[in-house]
Amino acid sequence: MTTKFKDVAPFYLGCNVEFGPEDDKTTSKLTGINLFGVPSAMVMLKHVPFELIKPILRPLSSMTEDEFKEWFQLIYLPCPEDQFEAFLAAASKPKYSGLTAELPFVEAVSVINFLRSKYFDIDRLIESGEAIDATTV
Repeated sequence: MTTKFKDVAPFYLGCNVEFGPEDDKTTSKLTGINLFGVPSAMVMLKHVPFELIKPILRPLSSMTEDEFKEWFQLIYLPCPEDQFEAFLAAASKPKYSGLTAELPFVEAVSVINFLRSKYFDIDRLIESGEAIDATTV
């Protein structure tokens, strides 16, 4: 099932979007969502139909080293900065049993919130054509 931008738009408030007719695209921030009447998004103080809006999102592959460290520490145990490299190396070994991919609910929510706050495309909108890859703009 393909996720549509309008279904997840509230999670991307504040992200840059491209909108408008094909021959006159404008870039601005997504500042609001109208779910009553005709569903639309608020961009530049105008209600714009979702069909004319594409969020500009980042693929996970564009994560910086600092973002990766922050993400990694949300998933696994926080570790001192001077031990991070050794911890990462140990975590990447297949037989290391001190780490688990199963996250308690609160930590999973923290990870999702972190990724959304950095405008990563965790809903596969780029792949489905519902969003623009920020690394190509």
